[in-house]
Amino acid sequence: MNYSFSRKSSGGSFDESLVNAVWQKGKIVVGYDPNKFRKDWVGCLLD
Repeated sequence: MNYSFSRKSSGGSFDESLVNAVWQKGKIVVGYDPNKFRKDWVGCLLD
């Protein structure tokens, strides 16, 4: 199975409200544009 981080396991896309909710939970990273980059709860960079 090919895995894509931007797709559900069923192959569909995540809805915009869920993407925004996850983005808002991300921590702002000093030295990075907060509108483009955040970190998740394990420290992985979101973009």
